[in-house]
Formats: sequence, structure tokens, C-alpha cells
Amino acid sequence: LYPSKAPQDLYARVAAACIKRAMRDSASFTGDPSEVIVAAKEERSFLRETCEGRKMDPAEKAQDNHLRGLIGEAAAYQWAKRGISRSDVKRCAMTYNYSSEAFGFADHIREDMMHPLANDVLEGRLAAHPFGEDEGNAAAAYLGKVIYEEVEKLLPMVAEAMRWLKAAGNTLGKANLPVRLTTPDGFPLVFGSYNALEEQVKLKLLIGGKVCEYRPAQANPLDTVNAAKQRNGTPPNVIHACDAQHLRDVVMRFSADVSPDIMTIHDCFGAHAAHWKTLGLVCRECLVWEYAAWNPLGSIAKAAALHGTALSDLPARGPLKPEKVLRALYAFS
Repeated sequence: LYPSKAPQDLYARVAAACIKRAMRDSASFTGDPSEVIVAAKEERSFLRETCEGRKMDPAEKAQDNHLRGLIGEAAAYQWAKRGISRSDVKRCAMTYNYSSEAFGFADHIREDMMHPLANDVLEGRLAAHPFGEDEGNAAAAYLGKVIYEEVEKLLPMVAEAMRWLKAAGNTLGKANLPVRLTTPDGFPLVFGSYNALEEQVKLKLLIGGKVCEYRPAQANPLDTVNAAKQRNGTPPNVIHACDAQHLRDVVMRFSADVSPDIMTIHDCFGAHAAHWKTLGLVCRECLVWEYAAWNPLGSIAKAAALHGTALSDLPARGPLKPEKVLRALYAFS
């Protein structure tokens, strides 16, 4: 968002931080990482079965931690040897703002990389899984955790705002209230995550001349808020609200002052090639107007107070000056 000589690439920075971390975490590792992971997992599973129904004693806890650390070291070695690219971390870093955490990141890596590699083995395109017998599960868990921690280091104020939004959603949910905010142009937004009573509906369908029974589940919303669900849903809802506000401003201003021919897809804008420079300026000017005085977190806190619920103190605003976005050539490419 600030003026720079080249585009700022968060994904590349996260990838670079992750590979440094993997190299550091595996510096003292020796042996075959796949064999170590499988053996340590089996030993850890046996240890947990032995302790089933009771708490681990200090020696057992120490052994469990040692095995978990060994699995992490071996997984770090796998990544250090293979390398970590921008594309490996992109989906995880991109979904951080949507409440995705280390566990979710690990699932992304399994879906995007490990499962396709396992399919390649099954279909004969690969002789063996590159991440060994456990098919990359340990490697995915390790990298998911590391990406999460490195993103929080690179974007500390974003992380603080995320925590505040989650806490706000949770607090309001426990008070049986939805999250409310008002956009800079006065549009009121209300989003809540309500509990629902699910029931099956019995249907009979005629398919190919044969009567078939179908039982879809129907969710009947209740008037009670699900605080845990609202906690995780608040950050993405607020982000989408901010994006929608900006998109609306750009379309209205561009169509009124420049041309009615403008196309939008989510956060992408398109116009006639003759207007590309003007469109970029309008995008930046609308962004400046939107955030020069408006604070979406403050709007949520104000609405909560009006409904009798006090939220925690707002995070301090960072040093970014919105007006500098006007000179940021790569803010919108």
C-alpha cells in the first residue's frame, strides 16, 4: 500500500521466513526423516494407549514431548531439503485473515499438495510419496504451524486486529447479540451466527421411472446466537464488508465521473484500456477516503455499546498513512 519501486510480495516473504525456520529447526537432525516420523508416531501412539484413562506422569509427558519434537525435526528436515516456494504458502497466508489457523493451514497443505501426490502414487505416476510413508501428514502439520507463526510475526498489527474481532464476536454472541457496524456511506450491516434445529424432510422423487426416497436435512434457525461460530465468522465478515464498501465506492465514482463501462469480480476491477490509469487512481482515492476517518472496529464497538455490551479496548492504530496510498503504483495492478 506504500509507494515502492517494486510490488510487495507477502507470500514470497512468508516462504523465505518458513525455509529459514525449517533449516534452523532441522540443523541437528540426522537419519532418514520418513523412517523417524513413522517410528516416532508408532511409539507415541503406543505411549498414549498405555496412558489411556489417566494423566501421563512427568516421565511419560517428557517422552511424549520428545517424540513430538523428533517428528517436528524430521518434518522440518523434509522441507529444508525440498525447499518452500511462494505457491506452497500462498493459500495459507491468504486465508489467515479469514480466521484460518495452524490446524486449518495443515489441512490446506494436505489438500493442495499431499493428497495429489498420494494419488500420483496410486495411479503409477510416482513410485513413492516424496514425503514418505506417512504421506506428508507430519510435514503438513509442521509447515501449517510455521506459516501461522511467521505470518503473525510479519503482520503483528493484523494479528492483533484479528484477535480483537474474534473476541468481539464471542462477547457479543454470549450476550445473544449479532455483530453490527455501519459503513462510511451509512450502510448498516448486521451479521450473526445463529443456532439451528436440524430436521430431516422426507421426500419422494420420481427418477428414471422409479420412486426414490430422499431425506435432506433442513436447518430451522433459532433466535439464539452461537458464540463460538460467531467468533470465527466475525473477521471474514468484516473483511468482506470492507471490500464491498470499497467496490461500491469505486463503481459509483468511476461510473459517474469517467464511464459507465466497468466490470467487477470480487476485488478485481476492469474497464476500457483507455481508462486503466484513471481506474487505478479511483481505486486508490476510494481506499483513502474509506479509511482516512473510518475504523470498522470502532464502529463495531460503538454499536455494541448502544446495545448494552462493552467490548475490550480497541487495538492501537498503526503508522500507515492512508493518503500515501495515492502514490502507491502497485496498490492496484
